[in-house]
Amino acid sequence: MIATDILMEEHTIIKRVLTALETAAQRLERGQVVRAGFFIGATDFIKGFADGCHHRKEEGVLFPAL
Repeated sequence: MIATDILMEEHTIIKRVLTALETAAQRLERGQVVRAGFFIGATDFIKGFADGCHHRKEEGVLFPAL
């Protein structure tokens, strides 16, 4: 698999989490219940995967190579 394909797949995963965050926020605005810990879990994902793993690949490997 080409490295950029992996990064694009990771973008898809990150976008799914962002969409879930938006949906959860909309639910809260309507007074609906959101699972306890959802936002903490999403934050952990963003810090760990998006910032810690994905962005490190882009900024540390891909962008310098370009």
